[in-house]
Amino acid sequence: MKYLPLTLMTVILLSACNKQKPTSVSDLRSQPTLPIQEGELISVDLLNQPYPEYSPSSLGWSTFKGGTVKIYDDFIITTTNDGVSRLALHNWYKDLKFKSISGESTPSTRPD
Repeated sequence: MKYLPLTLMTVILLSACNKQKPTSVSDLRSQPTLPIQEGELISVDLLNQPYPEYSPSSLGWSTFKGGTVKIYDDFIITTTNDGVSRLALHNWYKDLKFKSISGESTPSTRPD
């Protein structure tokens, strides 16, 4: 299979981010990982390869505008106005611009 469904990819990444590794999907649901920050997406460039592993001149990207963004410890999930969600690890996007839902200008802390 060329692409993993977003739900499966999210479960795998959330599982990897949790301090205690869940042994089942129900364990994962009982240990939710909260976003560090979330807000209204203004724009983001999603890269076709990780940065800075490749020279900036060889990078390609797609720009997405409008929708929402949720920022987690190791990745972001963007959902554009047409309902399409995209997951990107932190070194796979650049120029993220958003308006915070909470009104904070810096990421909020969350309990462990």
